[in-house]
Amino acid sequence: MKHFSLGTVYATWSGMGIGLLALIGVAFFKDDINMLKVASFFLVIAGVAGSTCVVFRIDGSCFNRCA
Repeated sequence: MKHFSLGTVYATWSGMGIGLLALIGVAFFKDDINMLKVASFFLVIAGVAGSTCVVFRIDGSCFNRCA
């Protein structure tokens, strides 16, 4: 298993929790949904994916972990 930083793991679980609760709200509690909410949800997903794949080092260099 690869080593993940605490910040990456926290962001991943937080993003998954936000998404799951949003879907539960729409499906079971009839929360309204609009394009701003959908776009925001996809930005959360993109942020989590980006924080998992791209690692910036202290010296300013970066590498893509997903490539």
